[in-house]
Amino acid sequence: MRAGFALLALNYEDWAERYDTNDFSRPATTPDSVTWERILGLADLAEPLGFDSIWAPEHHTTPYCQTPNPLTVISYMAGRTNRVDFGTMVVVLPWHHPFH
Repeated sequence: MRAGFALLALNYEDWAERYDTNDFSRPATTPDSVTWERILGLADLAEPLGFDSIWAPEHHTTPYCQTPNPLTVISYMAGRTNRVDFGTMVVVLPWHHPFH
């Protein structure tokens, strides 16, 4: 059996409060940079913990999930690993130039 790691950059700590009150006038409690540090730190553990693959989605429009280009993210992780495979959970093709 193979097991994969889903690399989801979720900035969720105050999302429910901000969403319920429809108050997006202020930034999230946790800066996006901290969210990315956390998720990339977890992704760095995928290989040593025995995961066989790392997967990234494409998600736009909300501060809750912030992965606008999964190909860039998994390319970055490919340079930090030795044996895991990579995949995309979603790539919205019309938003990406085919020569990139």
